[in-house]
Amino acid sequence: MPSRSKPHELDKVFWPDDSPQIQKELAQLKQLQPHMTRKTKWHVKIDDVNYYPHRGTITIDPDIRNGDRGFEALLELLKKRRSARS
Repeated sequence: MPSRSKPHELDKVFWPDDSPQIQKELAQLKQLQPHMTRKTKWHVKIDDVNYYPHRGTITIDPDIRNGDRGFEALLELLKKRRSARS
């Protein structure tokens, strides 16, 4: 029986008990940011950006909390950061 506390062995992005909405968001994010990692069930890391999908909280290392929340805010932040690097 698969553990509900660890991601699926073949894909470390998705967890067995992720909601359909979180699965959809993470699939989209993985397409846009292939180097993203899922540190825990509650924590996604993209470079120095941390996203907590269950709450929508976004922080930037070392300890800056982004004022906006949610998946759309994350996508907008990543887009701005990509543009700034170009």
